[in-house]
Amino acid sequence: MFELFFKKQHFYPNEYIKTVFEVDFQKLWENNIRIIMLDLDNTLVPYDEKDPTGKVHKLFDKIKSYGFEVYIISNNKKDRVKSFAKQVNARYVYDA
Repeated sequence: MFELFFKKQHFYPNEYIKTVFEVDFQKLWENNIRIIMLDLDNTLVPYDEKDPTGKVHKLFDKIKSYGFEVYIISNNKKDRVKSFAKQVNARYVYDA
C-alpha cells in the first residue's frame, strides 16, 4: 500500500554524510527541499541524553533560518520525543 502513494526511489539516499551536523542545508533549500525529518536517538543525541545540547539548538536555529519545516521522527515513546521536540520547537512523530 505504501508504494501506491510514494515511489520507493525517493527514499533511497543518493548521498551519505557522517553526521547530521555536516548536512548542507543551504544546498537542500536551493534544491527545493522544504521539509527536514530527523531521527532523534543516536542521530541528534545519544539515546540516553534527555535534552538537546547547545549544538543541537544551534542546528535547529540554522535549519529554521532557511524556512524548513522540521520534524523529529523516532521509534521512542511519546513523552521522550514530545519533550525533546518542544525544546527545539519542532513537530514530531513517535513510535515510528
